[in-house]
Amino acid sequence: MKQSKQIFSAKIYWLTLVLIVGTFGFILSKSAITTNHLPLDSLDDGFVIEGPEKVCLITGNRIEEFFGGGDADTDVYRWTISEPTGPPRIFQGGESLQTLAFTFSQPGTHTFNLIITRGGIPVSNLTKVVEVLPGAEVSLLDDYALCPGDELTLRALDPSTVGLADYSFEWTDENGVVVSTDNELLVDDEGEFQVKYFLPNSLGEAECENILTTQVRFAVDFELDVNGVNFCPGNVVVASAEPQAQGRWYYQTAGEPEVFINQSSFLQLSTANLPGFGDYTLIFELVNENNPSCVIRKTHDFSFGQNPQFRIEEENSASECLAEDGALRIFADGDIDLIYYVIDEETNGPGFSLSAGEELVIPGLKSGVYTFEAFSNGCRFTLGTVVTLQDVPDQLRFSVDPDSIVPETCSDEGKNNGSFTVFFENGPIDLIYELYTERGDLVGTGVLESEELENIEFVIEVPGGVFYFEVFIPEEPTEDEGDEDEEGGEDEEDEKDNRCMVPFIERIEVPGLPQVEFSVPTSFKFCEVYELVPETTQPLEFLLRNLATGEERFGQTFTITEAGDYELIGRHLDFPEEICPTKVEMSIEDVDPVEFEIEFLSQDCVGNQVWEANILNYDPSEVRIRWYDEAGEVVSTGVNMSPVTYGEYELEMQPRNILGTCPTPPTKFFVPEPVLSVPVNLETSLLCPFGPDATISLDTDFENVGRIRWRYFDEEGKITVLTEEENSSSIVATLSGTYEVTVYNSINTTCEIGRTNIDLEISDNLTQFEVPEEELVICERYEWIPESNFPLNYILTYPDGTEVTATASETFVLDQTGEYLIRGEDPQNPVCPNEKSFQVRVIDAVVFSPELVNQTCDGEFTYAANFAPYQLEDVLIYWSDQSGRLLGSEPIFSTSTPGIYTLEVQPAGSLPCDVLPFEFEIVQPVLSVNVELIAGVICPDDESTIIELDIDNIEVVDRIEWVFTGIDGNTEILGSFEDLTEIIADSEGWYEARVFNRLDCLLGDQSVFISKSIDDVRPEVKEVYQICAEYEIGETINPGNFSTYSWFLEEELVSTSSSYKPQIVGTYTLVVNSQENCEYMTTFEVEEECELRIAHPNAIIPGDPERNFIIFSNYLVDELDIWIFNKWGQEVFNCSERNILENTEMCIWDGFYNGEKIPIGAYAVRIRYKNIQEGIEETKLTSLTVIE
Repeated sequence: MKQSKQIFSAKIYWLTLVLIVGTFGFILSKSAITTNHLPLDSLDDGFVIEGPEKVCLITGNRIEEFFGGGDADTDVYRWTISEPTGPPRIFQGGESLQTLAFTFSQPGTHTFNLIITRGGIPVSNLTKVVEVLPGAEVSLLDDYALCPGDELTLRALDPSTVGLADYSFEWTDENGVVVSTDNELLVDDEGEFQVKYFLPNSLGEAECENILTTQVRFAVDFELDVNGVNFCPGNVVVASAEPQAQGRWYYQTAGEPEVFINQSSFLQLSTANLPGFGDYTLIFELVNENNPSCVIRKTHDFSFGQNPQFRIEEENSASECLAEDGALRIFADGDIDLIYYVIDEETNGPGFSLSAGEELVIPGLKSGVYTFEAFSNGCRFTLGTVVTLQDVPDQLRFSVDPDSIVPETCSDEGKNNGSFTVFFENGPIDLIYELYTERGDLVGTGVLESEELENIEFVIEVPGGVFYFEVFIPEEPTEDEGDEDEEGGEDEEDEKDNRCMVPFIERIEVPGLPQVEFSVPTSFKFCEVYELVPETTQPLEFLLRNLATGEERFGQTFTITEAGDYELIGRHLDFPEEICPTKVEMSIEDVDPVEFEIEFLSQDCVGNQVWEANILNYDPSEVRIRWYDEAGEVVSTGVNMSPVTYGEYELEMQPRNILGTCPTPPTKFFVPEPVLSVPVNLETSLLCPFGPDATISLDTDFENVGRIRWRYFDEEGKITVLTEEENSSSIVATLSGTYEVTVYNSINTTCEIGRTNIDLEISDNLTQFEVPEEELVICERYEWIPESNFPLNYILTYPDGTEVTATASETFVLDQTGEYLIRGEDPQNPVCPNEKSFQVRVIDAVVFSPELVNQTCDGEFTYAANFAPYQLEDVLIYWSDQSGRLLGSEPIFSTSTPGIYTLEVQPAGSLPCDVLPFEFEIVQPVLSVNVELIAGVICPDDESTIIELDIDNIEVVDRIEWVFTGIDGNTEILGSFEDLTEIIADSEGWYEARVFNRLDCLLGDQSVFISKSIDDVRPEVKEVYQICAEYEIGETINPGNFSTYSWFLEEELVSTSSSYKPQIVGTYTLVVNSQENCEYMTTFEVEEECELRIAHPNAIIPGDPERNFIIFSNYLVDELDIWIFNKWGQEVFNCSERNILENTEMCIWDGFYNGEKIPIGAYAVRIRYKNIQEGIEETKLTSLTVIE
């Protein structure tokens, strides 16, 4: 059957058909897909490949579409693309490839060849050459800043671009007006500009077209936002541009050059970094990298003033408690705009202004600590002082001994406060104290109570610093005072005035200590493990403490594996007492590794694939994504990836905003090469007028096929899509014509990957046989054989519709009146069946049949003849074999011989009617089957073994029984193993399997004895082997005789040989199988030893066998020579050894020379030893001491 796709009428185009079949018949008989390029003059010249002549790789790989024309409903397209490097790429299909989207990835000449076939006949062979050029180097930036009044040159492409003169340019402004046709455009106004550049093809059409857009704006006008104009020591100048912009920050003082600070959009400048007090100008210069000639600057003037400068001395002390006769003198060391003393948070004393050198006395002060607040140059400054008390009440008399002042000390985790001791002379006391800093800030208060009468001491703990200290007796409020408090506390000031404040006369200075400096993140996230490394410039040691578990670790780096709250304590190694530890609290959070699944999303018809990472436990914005190709290059950082090569890829996922990374290796997956075509072939049976219909079968690579489409072409060219046959691998054809099959990709069922067709015609080659031409009259029955010269098989359809089959040598029994239809088929020749009919008139006959009534285990079958409603005396019975030999005439028939038998029953007392004997078959019964048991031994490390039952004719087996006979002779039926063909044997003894048929007849049995292994052979290896991988030196290990060997380094299989010479250091595992198929395993270590080593004593006692001179060597030493000399250079001993074994005693010397002990003293020893294989030779010079 020829295969083609010709759908035109043979009557009209017979000449065309003859020509086509003659030209292409051989090709089409092999496949509907052809790869031969036919001469262009034999094809349709109306086709053309529509697509660009030039392609530019402007931003990397570029996809261009090429249109092949033709009729997508009927045509098949075969594209062949030859690239500058690599094999040709072929795409073939129907409507999905009328337009080819091709990805260009390499510059150079590409040749496109397109063959279009219609109905299996090539109708077009086209070729198109496409030049692929590297993309031009773009110079145009996205935006520019233009200073008013200036001009700016915009350039599209770099002047060094190859073939720049071949490009055409078209610049347009934001209104679409063409403003230039050159590579450059001069502008003096803001706006949006667009340039289109391209290469004209042979028709003058634009190709390699690209469009660039840029925005030209006048430089942004902005203001500086600064947090003040007057700044003091300790202040920070904070400034930013509004609106926010990147720029350079400077400061400048009068007559000095500008000082660069930094480049950013935000400034924080500490006044400590300024060179001194005075007036400054802060300068911000806008960064305009796209137009360096356009610079915009803004300035802001500020002053850095000195704090108010003044001193305070006591002019007069207060004479007694509550007396307002104390006075303080203020010395102004500089101009002071305002100064006053603070009474409380809301009330101040009178304010004054002072000039430099001016003094001011403030009288009318009671005893106590005072805080003065002063302002000048816009700066505020405070200072504390005291007004002492002359007549101190006995109960308030106290002193602070300078010797009692304790400085700060270092603790294990920081600093211990210092202290001073307050001594009271009289008691008991019940006082309140207040503690002020040198700047007058209240930093402590408390109650001092004691029942002692004298010499009362109180220790006040304070950090390092300078302090003022005062005490007073608290006054208990009266009931009237309490009521007044509820009404608003109008007498609070009077209440304070009633307290006798007694300050200490002098300032109390408690020496302080510095602390170590280091930095660590105080709050961070990590994944599973993180190496914490504190940063410091000091010689420190660190202690890390887990606050939840109490676990402590020392070191310079710490491996964090648990989340929680931690303390990190740094201690100075060189000056632990002078520089105190610093403790930092850290809150550490553990995050989970990214869980994800790699999913294949889609594939288009030319093989472009899309893969996706399905992230299960994070939002994609919280994850850093890296897809790597086979070369390890990053090909995507998003959730989707489109590969351009095929093979093993890797996907790495890491959480964002954590320190370190998760110790999770990238996930490997395989990107398969897409299947773009598969072979497609059709085979068909004959289409016969009387049936059967033709069956057309598809042969293709079904694994890669996801859709199958069938189409029918009639002789008029009309196409019918056989939708009911969609995805069928074979169809039944009832009409003549052309049948076409198209297969589509299993991944994308819109993509065609193959098609072919086949022609089908109604056959007129029919079987030949003869039937009666006139009515056939028979009595009772008639045995009839159709007449034919061929060995046909027949199907006779009786008048009642019954069908009977027979071969050419078999007869039909005609026993019905009416019309018969006979169908003749030739089983040996490819011809169609033929059908004919004839008339018959018959007389009724006895209805009978055989019935199987019994079957024995010995294979005997017993049948009974059924002939109701007749009685036995009314019939004649004939049991016959297949040859017609009469076997019996009784109602019951028994036989043990298989074969085909017949039963015939005729009416008794009359002529026989031609009736068809009832044929039945006795199939050879299976009385026995071969049973084989397959088993091993119970291995030493196992508790059982498996017994397999092999039955050669298992379909006749109805039941399996297992019997166990132990070594003690006891037998039991293993009911739990019934009907199993594989059981577990865990005891020594005989296991027997018995199989029965459905009649419960024993068909066979087999037994096997199971024993425990007595094989004591085990692999023999040493615990440690030494190798020198550099010189490939090492021992070949032979563990013994076994059936199989598996050598593993760690978990990697490195050899299956019976012996192995390791060349890599590590832990090895040897797994062997014994001759009994038992598995044994052992391990050994391989260590690196590449140094030639020898060992010997450095002293001997002559004549003492336990103190002889002796030499040992390692396995690398093959040869050794030794000479021993006395102090005069006389040789007293020499020795040479060859083919040395490891750790073997060599060159044993008892200390005798010429039969006498050598004298006590020192002897020179020279030893030369070498490795022959690698030619390594070493010499050792040493000494030997001879002692008693």
